[in-house]
Amino acid sequence: MSTAPSVTSWKTHALLFVMSCIYGAFFPLLKLLCQTVSPLDAAMLRSMGFAVCILALGGLWGFWKWRSIPWKMKVLIAFNAVIGVFWVQTMAPVAMPFTSSFHATLIMGSIPLQTAVLSTLLGKEKLTARKLVGVLIGSVGLVGLVWLQLQGGKSDEPVTLAGGSNPILGDAIIFGNAFLFSIFNLITKYLVGFYRPITLLSYGFLQSGALALGVVLLNEWVGIPSVPKFSHLLTVLPTFTGETWALLAYMVLIAGFFGYWIHHSSLKKTSASNVALYTLLQPLISAFLGYFLLKEVFTLPMFLAGGLIVGGLLVATSAKTAELPAEVDPTA
Repeated sequence: MSTAPSVTSWKTHALLFVMSCIYGAFFPLLKLLCQTVSPLDAAMLRSMGFAVCILALGGLWGFWKWRSIPWKMKVLIAFNAVIGVFWVQTMAPVAMPFTSSFHATLIMGSIPLQTAVLSTLLGKEKLTARKLVGVLIGSVGLVGLVWLQLQGGKSDEPVTLAGGSNPILGDAIIFGNAFLFSIFNLITKYLVGFYRPITLLSYGFLQSGALALGVVLLNEWVGIPSVPKFSHLLTVLPTFTGETWALLAYMVLIAGFFGYWIHHSSLKKTSASNVALYTLLQPLISAFLGYFLLKEVFTLPMFLAGGLIVGGLLVATSAKTAELPAEVDPTA
């Protein structure tokens, strides 16, 4: 047994900052990927790439213990994989043609507030005044960034700031992702009290990959509209350029395996709302990349709004958190 420290260490904060950088770059790079690859093609390939990555690492590390996990926990792990890995990672590319990468990242910034509210309603964490003030300050920064983006002009490049062919639909899909990821945060926080992060990560990615493979194979006979067939994926893979492979590798290895590993490991050392708070940094990082990669406008007022985001994060995470309960292995 081990007990988490009552104050989150600087190493955990450093890893969470790295995670924010990874996911801040996620939507701009995903937008670039979806310019050359069909969104659902990208989603299915990414999920199956997760499974390949885990199978390779599992053979190296030997972390399998599925038989020893009780059925109730297996169901919870499977459910968590569906909502937090397969569904979220599938619908993110689907939303990209409808909205902008920056807008998507902004909406994902609602995760801290959703996680804090859900956690409080479920009685899992205490929503302290300091943490609430920090979330509100950061949220004001997010609202400011949204307003500045919608009021700003366009560059000479054909990239709109609101973005996409149907921003309302795209934003609704991303907001649904944010809500499901907030639930995923809380369930994962519970599960890491029983199992190692790499164990949960392995089963989540394997189940997501198996589900994606099942969908594309089933589509060979059923013909689901817009969903790729397995034979189609085999046909398009040889046509990928080096840039496309690099972007797909980032989605699988960096934004997939490494990003989720940091997420799961951090939840073992600090609260779910603390982990979610780092989502507030992602729009600022996305805005910088949007400026360089997608020619989106980034102005001085956006720096000020970004300062509110960083300030809110510092206020919320400077509070001491209650000591977390010791880990218990239900199979012991």
